[in-house]
Amino acid sequence: MESHRFLDANRPLWNIVNALFREHFPELVPLYEKVEFPANHPLGLFALAVVNLDMIAGKHHDRHDPSFGVTACIRFGDSDESGGDFGLSEHRILAKTAPGDLLFFNSRRDEHYVTPMPGVRNSLLLFTHEAVFKYYGVQ
Repeated sequence: MESHRFLDANRPLWNIVNALFREHFPELVPLYEKVEFPANHPLGLFALAVVNLDMIAGKHHDRHDPSFGVTACIRFGDSDESGGDFGLSEHRILAKTAPGDLLFFNSRRDEHYVTPMPGVRNSLLLFTHEAVFKYYGVQ
């Protein structure tokens, strides 16, 4: 299947994201490790990967993610246009991002958004919904 080829071809990227997650969020690793994935699960500690193609988002919270959860966001593509920056409203942060940048954030707690841009902005998100954690008894 094409999706499996994509996931397998990007294992080095998933490994980097997981290593950085383990390094910067060591207190969360035991919670994530309680979720039991099949042995060949390519995303490591994360249950889901979402590809956003040419997607801009207004201010929002991801209400299906756990209160302790972390989302990894990787911007990709070849656009060098200005804009498409990542904002965290309550923290008054606007991160100027470029293809290849990786951001970690709490998508439920932190209201976030992407600024408009004239070109194409793509991103890849890795996360785990709250329902997955609840299934494994992680609160």
